[in-house]
Amino acid sequence: MSSPASWRKYKPRFTEYLVCYLLWAVLLVMGYVTVFMVWRQAIVYALSAAMQDSYSNRFLYMMSMILLSVGLFIGVFVSEVYLRNGIRCRQLRRRFLRMAAPLAIACVGGLLLQSWALSQI
Repeated sequence: MSSPASWRKYKPRFTEYLVCYLLWAVLLVMGYVTVFMVWRQAIVYALSAAMQDSYSNRFLYMMSMILLSVGLFIGVFVSEVYLRNGIRCRQLRRRFLRMAAPLAIACVGGLLLQSWALSQI
């Protein structure tokens, strides 16, 4: 790991910034797919399996989507700064994997919840 003193001397190249923002775009797509495609359906199926159609179903669905959307929105901004600072530290790959791994785990968890809920319906 390089020291903070050496970070000031390092001048990132344009291609490093390009790779950084391409990786950030990959995180955006992963986040969108995880929240709005996988978890949205998982929540619908889980609520259908757990409860009959009611107003509480709709409320729980809306609240969970609001929380997931706000979490994704915050995560998008945090990940951009985190990746961009990773260029100077020469840790771009490591930082990308630290952000992508939880998204991949969340996606798999949502798919497992979907399959469980569908088997209960």
